[in-house]
Amino acid sequence: MEDKKVDIHIEIQVCHGERCQKNLSKYILERAEHTLGVQQGEATKDGILLNNMHCQGKCQQGPNVKIINHTTGNIYLMHKMDPLKMAEAIRHIRTGNIPSHAVLVNVNYREDF
Repeated sequence: MEDKKVDIHIEIQVCHGERCQKNLSKYILERAEHTLGVQQGEATKDGILLNNMHCQGKCQQGPNVKIINHTTGNIYLMHKMDPLKMAEAIRHIRTGNIPSHAVLVNVNYREDF
C-alpha cells in the first residue's frame, strides 16, 4: 500500500535551545508527541507537523513553542510552556483555533517547503 503525502497546514516547533532544555522543554515535546500520536519530525494525518526549533532569543520566557500556520502564513509564539499547556494548545489547534496565550509575531509569512 502506498502512503499518501500529508498536506501540512500547521507546524508546531518546540525550542531545544540550551536554556529551554534547562527549563525541561523535553517534557513539552514528549507531551506533544503523546497528544498528537507522532514523533518529532513526523506529521499527523490531519496535517500537523511536530518539529523542534533553535533558540528564538526569548530564553527568559522559555520554554517556548512556535506555531506556524502554513495556510495563513501567520506565526505565533507561546512562552512559559509546560506539558499541560502544550496538550491544551494542541486541542485548540485541532479545533481550528489559536491558543489564547499564543502571541502573533509575524503575519502572512510564506515559505515553500
